[in-house]
Amino acid sequence: MTGYPNVVQVDDRLQELEQGEWTGRLRANTYTPTMSARIARSGVDFAAPGGESMRDVGQRMYSWLRSLASDGPVSF
Repeated sequence: MTGYPNVVQVDDRLQELEQGEWTGRLRANTYTPTMSARIARSGVDFAAPGGESMRDVGQRMYSWLRSLASDGPVSF
């Protein structure tokens, strides 16, 4: 063995971006030129209806990274 614990840790903060009402929709039907322009104007604050923004995802991931630091040194 490699000396690492044989334990799988699951953390909801490491999930993909929540697409809300857009989940399962075809990209071609969702990302129209008008919608793409709206997304570009909103930047990281854009969120699909019922979904989360890239800023939300970043905050979630940052929270996970900070929790690693609070656990002490991490070796990969």
